[in-house]
Amino acid sequence: MLIVQSDLLHQLDPEIYDFATIQEPYLDRNHNSWANHHWFTVYPKEHYTNPSKTRSIMLVNRRLASDAWSQVDICSSDVMAIAVNTGIGRVLIINTYNDIGQQNRLTCSIRVLCESQQVGESEGHAEQTIWVGDFNLHHPLWDEG
Repeated sequence: MLIVQSDLLHQLDPEIYDFATIQEPYLDRNHNSWANHHWFTVYPKEHYTNPSKTRSIMLVNRRLASDAWSQVDICSSDVMAIAVNTGIGRVLIINTYNDIGQQNRLTCSIRVLCESQQVGESEGHAEQTIWVGDFNLHHPLWDEG
């Protein structure tokens, strides 16, 4: 996995991209991921209490002002979000790793999404959402019997 993540980072031009999402990131024996000096690595908040369960991280370009974005607290180490203030509204970026046996993560993401939109509407700001992830969902008819 380190080779794949390293290749991604070499292709991820910080002059073009401000954010990257990774599902099933490389984690070393100390449970830290790997990124180069152009990126802040943002872990789910649960990573600090149960790091071996982390399957979702985000990279934020260091060129962005620190007050331009903030992490949104979500109830899972596999779902994380950041809110980006654009000046004309907020963009919520949700990164989800959702294995087929843990459907509650989608419910958690939807709850945060709905709450976030209500806050944005009450403050009179436009709210946009980018939801990315590895959903691993299959219809029962697609599975072998």
